[in-house]
Amino acid sequence: MMPSRGERRARSTSLSMVASFLGASVASIVSASGPPSTPQNRVWPSDLVLETAEEFSAVRQEVCRRSGSRAEEASTVVEKAVLAGALFTPSAGWSSRSPGGEGQALDQLLKYRVQNGMVPSALAKVGESCSPAKNRVEAVVGFYEVGEEQNPDDVGKCSREWSTYYLGLFLPYLAPLCLGGLCVLLHFTCCFVACCRCCRRCICCKERGEPRYSSKSKVIFVLALWIGVAVSLFGIGITVNALAFTMHATIDWQLCTGFQLVEEAIYGTTRMRYLGTSRALGNLEEMASTLDFDNDLTKLIRTTFQETGEFAKQQDKLQKRLSHFEDVLKMSGPGFRAFEHRCVFCSLAIGDPQNVIIGFPQTGLLPALMSELNASSSQSMVQIRSYISDVFIGPGLEDLASRVKRAIGAMNILDSALRVSLVETWAQRLPSIDVIESLRIAFFVCLGFLSMVAAVIGTLSFFITKVRARALPDRAPSGKVHCCSWCCLLFFVASGALLLTGVLILFTVFAGEGCVFLRREVFNHEGIARYADLLGLRPTPGGGTAPSKAVRDASAYAAVEIARSCFASNGTGDMLLALGLGNSLEFQPPLSDALYKLDGLVAKPALGERSAEYVEILRDAAARFGGMFILDPLPVASPATALDSRSAAVANGTLGILALNPNVGMLMIGSTLVPEKVTGPDGRFKEGLNSFASLIAGPGKYTFVHGTAGGGYIITPDLPSASELAALPSTTQNALLYGRAKEHLLASNRSFRCDTLDEEGNSEVRLCGVSAFKDFVSQEVALMQKQMDAASAEARRVEHYFLSDLRADLISVLRRIKELRTLSNCRFLWARIEALDQALCEDVAPNVATSCVNLMALASVAAVGTIIQYKVWRHLKDNKVVGQELARFETTHSRFSLRIQELEDERQRREIQLKAEHQQALDEGFTADGTKIKDDDGT
Repeated sequence: MMPSRGERRARSTSLSMVASFLGASVASIVSASGPPSTPQNRVWPSDLVLETAEEFSAVRQEVCRRSGSRAEEASTVVEKAVLAGALFTPSAGWSSRSPGGEGQALDQLLKYRVQNGMVPSALAKVGESCSPAKNRVEAVVGFYEVGEEQNPDDVGKCSREWSTYYLGLFLPYLAPLCLGGLCVLLHFTCCFVACCRCCRRCICCKERGEPRYSSKSKVIFVLALWIGVAVSLFGIGITVNALAFTMHATIDWQLCTGFQLVEEAIYGTTRMRYLGTSRALGNLEEMASTLDFDNDLTKLIRTTFQETGEFAKQQDKLQKRLSHFEDVLKMSGPGFRAFEHRCVFCSLAIGDPQNVIIGFPQTGLLPALMSELNASSSQSMVQIRSYISDVFIGPGLEDLASRVKRAIGAMNILDSALRVSLVETWAQRLPSIDVIESLRIAFFVCLGFLSMVAAVIGTLSFFITKVRARALPDRAPSGKVHCCSWCCLLFFVASGALLLTGVLILFTVFAGEGCVFLRREVFNHEGIARYADLLGLRPTPGGGTAPSKAVRDASAYAAVEIARSCFASNGTGDMLLALGLGNSLEFQPPLSDALYKLDGLVAKPALGERSAEYVEILRDAAARFGGMFILDPLPVASPATALDSRSAAVANGTLGILALNPNVGMLMIGSTLVPEKVTGPDGRFKEGLNSFASLIAGPGKYTFVHGTAGGGYIITPDLPSASELAALPSTTQNALLYGRAKEHLLASNRSFRCDTLDEEGNSEVRLCGVSAFKDFVSQEVALMQKQMDAASAEARRVEHYFLSDLRADLISVLRRIKELRTLSNCRFLWARIEALDQALCEDVAPNVATSCVNLMALASVAAVGTIIQYKVWRHLKDNKVVGQELARFETTHSRFSLRIQELEDERQRREIQLKAEHQQALDEGFTADGTKIKDDDGT
């Protein structure tokens, strides 16, 4: 039963891991130049709609167009291999090869987990926990059983194992991401400190108390260190920009190989002679509909079968008649000698390679007639009736229908698994991941550009500081350019590189482990069965009219077998055999041939164009040569002699080839059993008994009992006797032995088989002599002619049954069965899997690992550059701020001192003035409080 869309979505959680590797698993890194999509919102584009082969093909063509002619070249190579019958075995060391190669960046990144035994065991543990143990074990030994409901404990265990795996993956590979986050926080802190003097006076960032000028050696050291940093920043920036587009090209190719695998696996390909799971499922469903007992076609087949019963009976009688006649004649045929004589009619009827007669078929009249009948429309109808009887009626229909039903279930499971794993998981999300790829490229380009700009601006900052120091030697130069370099550029470069490294390193480690896991654990005969549930090869439990559990179990096992044949490294590629239909569809070629053949023979005689001609020739030959037997001995190991006691009762093959008078021997060989000379089938005269007797020792010396020439010694089956023969020359002895054989044959009534055939087709053994044999062949030819007339009449009566809707409907079904038979070899998909594996595990993942190394180096260099620029800025900032404060203090102090002096002078002046005034007052006679001093007179 086809899983619902919701069930397939639920299953995609466990399948996402396998999908991400099988089908271009770069869920976050794919090409940005993909086909346009119509977004449903302004924030993020919607998924593609890939419901038909045409829609998927259009997307695949657009994706592969990014890689130029590479996709077409790869397809051409695979196509040539398919035509050459290649086995598509894995490349040498494929399963044990390290992704990216030994010692490369990806290998180094995986070394920690490899040394701790977590590759591929960590993913293998997750895969096993997400597949029920019963399924895993029993599938390996050849039996696959699924539960009606998934155990909640298994679901929880699966989730826990995934969590454990991710936690193990985060340590230590989460370090760059954490450092990136820390760097961002530090960036904000430092930038805030740069703007706030109070913060700069804190203990951690304590400001200097006085200006301090660096020594020349320190300046040279810092400049040399910066030059190295600047060159590294600029070089790594160029490398990062180059990697952005190199990775983009590898991702384009990886995505193309993934789309090729998906399209060809699901929708098939004409170039590779494969119909795909979708078309195979459609063909099987149409077959199932046709095989339904109440289907119109099966009803028509049953009607046709019933109405053509008499026709089949007459055709069967004709075949039996011909076979019977041929079998009887073979017993008296070219390899048989009755008293050293060969049956001439038998040679004409069944063929004699040693005695080919011009004007007669070389193979013989009966084989030629049977060949004509086998090529006739009546025989085509017989074959059609026989095949539809075996396949579409009775037990044959039940067996085929049950096999097709199981095959539909298996193909449903496999097709659903492929769609969930490869289409719904990532192919439909192409617009979304296109945006992510655009962001990735933008990040790479921005980081590379910012690092190069930071190198230039940082270098210029030193130059500007030097110029300013020379221009105003009495003033501390400003460090704003240095602040811009570390705060606005280098911190962004370091933070961005660390964050991007953290994301990419998690992906590349996950991808690298996945490559090892798939190579060593999944893509083999046992692995596909072990992780069947994880791969989605598990039927959905159903109820109501859903197939029974036994059928679902059988379908699930067949689905595993198909996956093994197509996707295992040691698979056979025979999808039909995996479906259990290997021999069940072998009726298609002969039945299709019979239908097409019948269409071309409608206007011709029902029993063949030359059948009547051959029967007429056979009738004439039976009348003329049915009783013709000619002397034609075969060589034997020990031929009889005149002194042999058995010579008077010679049997078949006992004489062999005897020496005759060379003058007359050629005339004796080929002589007949009739008195006078007769014309043979080749048009030449054959010697009779009379002429043979005269050739033995001259005219009048010998004569035959069955001859008509008078005078001489009478030859009988037993005369001349052995003693009489002993006195004669050897050539005469041999001639007389052949003469006695002729008489013996003529006298025998048990030398040939004249078996009869009754109405039921049963043969009765009957022995006969020469004259009875002649009557027998004439009667058999007449009976054969009568049966042919009856069969021909029946054929004309029923041919409309086969030429009506039955033919059209059957051809439609047979065309789909032919596709299943001839387009079901999926072994070429291994080439697509290896191409995808090569693109992901040897191109994309290693390129991402190399990018991680470069980004980490960029972050490290940027961090060093940030420290340098920060220290220089802080040095200049402190010198400038403290110097300015000292200058302001000196100015204020001078002004304050002057004011104090002025006030002191004013005070002293007033004191002097007061003293003077006081003295004056005293002089004038006033006291200090202004009282008048009295005179002596008291006034």
